[in-house]
Amino acid sequence: MFGNYPHTAKKAKNCCKTYDFILKLNVYCRKFVLVNQKAIFLTLKYKVMKTLTVIAKEWFDKANGNSYFSARIFVDNDTENAIILPFQYGYGSQYEWEAHQELVKRGLLPEESEKSVLSVACRDKDINLICTKHENCKKRDVKYYGQD
Repeated sequence: MFGNYPHTAKKAKNCCKTYDFILKLNVYCRKFVLVNQKAIFLTLKYKVMKTLTVIAKEWFDKANGNSYFSARIFVDNDTENAIILPFQYGYGSQYEWEAHQELVKRGLLPEESEKSVLSVACRDKDINLICTKHENCKKRDVKYYGQD
């Protein structure tokens, strides 16, 4: 599939860096090729993502009544290339929403799925989704989990 993409040559090089990261995860990816200072993209099909695991840790701040979380996203149980969501405010299933937004931002899920929830996007793409949240964690554990 070909199409013009309104990037300059400098921005297209940055897109190629994203392509290299996605290629390591063995999922659908886009390869950007420069033609006359415009980027043309090819959609390449590799091994399809089969499993998506989101593990979050949550800490409740009793003094202020707020919840905070950090999470890690594993694609096909690849623990070395985990996508890390840093320590941030949120309660309930907010970690799933943030994980979905991050996956769309990185090109691992299609942009049209951005307005739906993660479980629906995964069901549409036949991806097994596993979401786990560990509640009542210590603040230091949650902060550490959200770092590289």
